[in-house]
Amino acid sequence: MNNGRKILITIFALVFVLLAACHSPDEQSKSVSDDETEDSLEGKAEVSEKNEDEEQNEVLAKNEAEPSEVEKNGQITNGEEAVQYLKQHLKEGKDPDISFGTDGKLESDDYGSFYTVQLVDIPLRTSGKTGNLGYYKVYQDGTYEPYQVSFSQKDEYLKKLNDIKIEMEALRENSEATTTLAMEEEEAYRYEVWDVELNKIYGILKEQLSQEQFDELREEQRNWIIQRDEKAKEASLKYKGGTMESLEYVAAQANLTRDRCYELVEDYLI
Repeated sequence: MNNGRKILITIFALVFVLLAACHSPDEQSKSVSDDETEDSLEGKAEVSEKNEDEEQNEVLAKNEAEPSEVEKNGQITNGEEAVQYLKQHLKEGKDPDISFGTDGKLESDDYGSFYTVQLVDIPLRTSGKTGNLGYYKVYQDGTYEPYQVSFSQKDEYLKKLNDIKIEMEALRENSEATTTLAMEEEEAYRYEVWDVELNKIYGILKEQLSQEQFDELREEQRNWIIQRDEKAKEASLKYKGGTMESLEYVAAQANLTRDRCYELVEDYLI
């Protein structure tokens, strides 16, 4: 009986040892396999990142090596190319508040053919000032230089009036007024804008004209005011008794005041 027990215990011990021996290599194998898989994934990620960096570097190198239109053609061929070329070479070209503009007209001097590019400070222009930062000559061969453009006072003021005119026309075109009263308010605003500008011009002429010349202008201006109102009244009579009568009256005043601004600048400013 005791011998039989010893034999059974011995058999169970051997089986246990064998099972433990078989199980251990499997665990080790699985652990090694997991480690290899993790290393493999990390390696692939590193290769992927490396490939992406290489691709980006290749793109950057290609862009730097890609010649500009000026380099391809050997010269600047239009105003837009002149603007883009100057923006690339001036620090102001990276400032979103500075606008580069040109009329696209090709001019010439002793050094060659060039386009005139103007730099404008947008916030200053929006605030009511000219915002002009200066002008550049951009030659067709890619050289450029700053220079002073000479404008007469008349040219400057005519440009200012043209800007106001464009703004007022845009106001009309984009109007959301749906009632006669709302439209009349917009025309009253137009009239006010032109009347303010007329008074500015009148003030400039008071400083520039001789006393005798200004006395004549003052009398002329008084007569013009009477005529303006008479013409506005006459224009409004075609809507006599209707809701459009007062609207037409103020619209005519605005148009006549606008025309008077141009007239004074053309006749008196130099």
